[in-house]
Amino acid sequence: MIKNRLFKSYNPSDFDTEHYEGMFILPQAKGSPVIIQRSKNADPPHWCIVHGYSSSVYYSYKEVIDYCTKQGWL
Repeated sequence: MIKNRLFKSYNPSDFDTEHYEGMFILPQAKGSPVIIQRSKNADPPHWCIVHGYSSSVYYSYKEVIDYCTKQGWL
């Protein structure tokens, strides 16, 4: 629970990278938060999910929501 409070003090833009901008932070009860990023250019893939040391890319927002729901993050 303490980690969730810590990450609530961050803005999604704190997780911007060269190619992606932070859009959402999904705090988790256990472990690191899930960061959802959107591509800064028009070339696919348009979305990226970062969780811990892993990241995965998706072509649509629907794929991102479906994946996060399946993982129990939403």
